[in-house]
Formats: sequence, structure tokens, C-alpha cells
Amino acid sequence: MVSLALGVLVLAAVPLHAALWADPRVLGDDDYLKPACRVPFQAFPEPICPRVVAGESPATALYALIAVPLLARRPGQRRLLAIAATSAAFAAVQIVAPFAFTFESAFTQERPSPFEADAGCGLVNCGLDHTLFHLAQVPFFVAIALLSYRLGPPGRTSPVS
Repeated sequence: MVSLALGVLVLAAVPLHAALWADPRVLGDDDYLKPACRVPFQAFPEPICPRVVAGESPATALYALIAVPLLARRPGQRRLLAIAATSAAFAAVQIVAPFAFTFESAFTQERPSPFEADAGCGLVNCGLDHTLFHLAQVPFFVAIALLSYRLGPPGRTSPVS
């Protein structure tokens, strides 16, 4: 259930951010569209992409909505420990991502601090929104890791089996 909640959060974040908070000028700016919709390839047309998907965390959505439920469907020690280790790694990446993987502001051509709101930043490229989105995922990954680990070590039985 935690994994499914994470998947819904990740899929809902971009459309909600675009509708409620994002500067429409950023969503149409070429410097925002490049990292949001064209790197590493363009999967969705641009009127849809920046408002619906914007390239934000497709790996997280796939992991949370497909990989974890499939692995947890037939729980075993190795599968649960794999979920725990992978989730812990994803949590670590989410903590590092706002600082290591950022793009320039669409308006200033600079990389603002991950703790500052910037008019030219969006959920995908830089700034406080980007940081908060990544950090909001950490508790979910930690919960998945802890629950999976708790059910995975030898001598423990899974309540699902």
C-alpha cells in the first residue's frame, strides 16, 4: 500500500504542480522543456508533457506501481530484501538528487539554490519545488525499505504467505 501511495504521489505531482503553482511561462520555455520533456528522448508531445508528466521520476513510478507489487506478490526472503535494498537506494538518490541533478532556471540561466523558490524553476529543473518533490518521496521509500526488511530476514514469516 505504501508503494502504491508513492506511485500515485509521483504521478499526481506534475499535473497538480502545473495546474496550481507553476508559472505558465516556465512550462512553455525552451530551457525548461529540454530537461523536462526532451532529455534523454521525447516521449510525449510538448503541450501535454510539461503539464502532465514532465519527465519527473519515471523510474520511481515504475518501481512503485509495477516492480514492488510484482515482487511482493509472492513474498520470499530474497524478494523482500531486494525490495528493502532497492528502496533504501532510491531514498538515498532522492536526498542527493536536488543538489546533484539540477538544470538551470528557465529565466536566469543559473542554478539557484535548492532551498530557494525561483520563478524560472519548475518541478523538474531546479529550486525549492524540485527539492521538496524529491524529499517528499524519502519517507515512502524508507517505509517500504523498513517494512520489507522487517518481513525479509530469516526466521520471520510473512503475513501474506
